[in-house]
Amino acid sequence: MVNKGQIRDRIRQFLIMDGEYKIQDDGSVVSYGNVYSRVLPKLPVKFAKISGDLGVSGSMFSSWENCPPEVGGNLWAQNTHISSLEGMPQKIGANVSLENTRITSLVGLTTEIGGWIEIDYSPTMPLLRLLAAKSGAILRTAEGTSAEISKMRDTAERLILKYAGQGREGAFDCRREMRAAGLEENAKW
Repeated sequence: MVNKGQIRDRIRQFLIMDGEYKIQDDGSVVSYGNVYSRVLPKLPVKFAKISGDLGVSGSMFSSWENCPPEVGGNLWAQNTHISSLEGMPQKIGANVSLENTRITSLVGLTTEIGGWIEIDYSPTMPLLRLLAAKSGAILRTAEGTSAEISKMRDTAERLILKYAGQGREGAFDCRREMRAAGLEENAKW
């Protein structure tokens, strides 16, 4: 049996939520607004859906456990300890911010992003999965990055923006142009 009082207590103690929410019979929570996590490695309650934004930025967040399959607004997860995209929400209605994380692979990245995605750039990270973001990608590099790496990042970002949301054919064209630009490792799925 689900103890809804305990779930409400965990929400009050560990989350900032604006808007209404409902605790379902299985103990999962449907949020009709935004959800922001306080310094935790994972969400303290299981979410079935979040209609607004999900914000876990600047926290110890390191696991997608308890995240809903769908976030209707933005997903803010920058400056966290997250290292994998496997298990992340599979439908995001707006933008995704993942810069300054420990992510080294895009395996598990949702194929439904309503806006842009912001993530750290690496010359060895396959980037073609970023084409799922309808508005393209913003690729970040650390301060003090070499001019060569910055140029590679700029080229990759321009090509992802050019082919974003164009499906399989766009991915093939983007891959071809990335390879021609010398971005062999970025030109992978």
